[in-house]
Amino acid sequence: MSERRPNLLRGMRAGRAQGASLERRDALAHLGSSTMHEDLRARLAEAHAAAERDRLADREWALMTVRGIAGAMAKHEIEDATLEGEARALAHEIIARDERDFAPITAAIRAKTYGPDDWRRALDRLPANEHDAYTERILGVAHTPPAEVARGEQMVHFVASQLAEIRDFVPHLGADDVVYDVGSGTGKVALLTAWLTDATVKGVELDSAYVAVADRARDALGLDVEFVAADARSLDYADLTVLYLYEPFRGAVMAEFLERIDARRREAPIRVFSKFVVEDGLAGVPWLEWDETLPSGLRLFRSS
Repeated sequence: MSERRPNLLRGMRAGRAQGASLERRDALAHLGSSTMHEDLRARLAEAHAAAERDRLADREWALMTVRGIAGAMAKHEIEDATLEGEARALAHEIIARDERDFAPITAAIRAKTYGPDDWRRALDRLPANEHDAYTERILGVAHTPPAEVARGEQMVHFVASQLAEIRDFVPHLGADDVVYDVGSGTGKVALLTAWLTDATVKGVELDSAYVAVADRARDALGLDVEFVAADARSLDYADLTVLYLYEPFRGAVMAEFLERIDARRREAPIRVFSKFVVEDGLAGVPWLEWDETLPSGLRLFRSS
């Protein structure tokens, strides 16, 4: 695991990783079907127990585990309508509970009776490993839908930025900035940036299912953010001043995208905030100069 993402396996992310691991566990491949079945039932029992606890990290772990069970059943062709139905019911129960608990805060943000300072005070009362879970729920983007668009080679499946990275990012923005979050997913970075700053914010996302979640969240929050469902290589970035990249793609796809950005930086200087886990997609770009690495590992580049 890269040192540049030290919190990946902590807290809420640990729950996500463990739940998702059920989809890819090589160990299951050589087990008998009955043993595999028992393993999934045991996991579901653990998820039920976790969902009953009050901590957001436990709720998040339970939901990701349930989704992992569904993925494992599909992958290993396990047919059990009862198990599948119980897992689905638990997922719906957790999501409904989230909506009951957090919809009033979302409405208060829209009404401007709950502001950034209220949010910061709420985070101060929570353990650090629940900050992302809480923030995603008040924004209305905690639950990522199934992807509708198959991502091609060198396009990275959506992974949401962590709050630490966003909090490092927003102090660098001003009212004159036009921010493009490329690979915006369900809108966490773009929505939070629009709420916390006076910058103009735009999100670009390939998958329309993710954009639909972002659009609904924006409308519920009453924020001014534009989301575009498009291949980032097809857009015009004529007004861009700041680019946010959380490893949306690599290799040749990144090179094609950067040709678009190169055209813009020839007209006006730009800043790029990026984080890459597998490889640094901006390494060797001749017109970008590294400026600093922020505490979260987010890197700031300036165009030359």
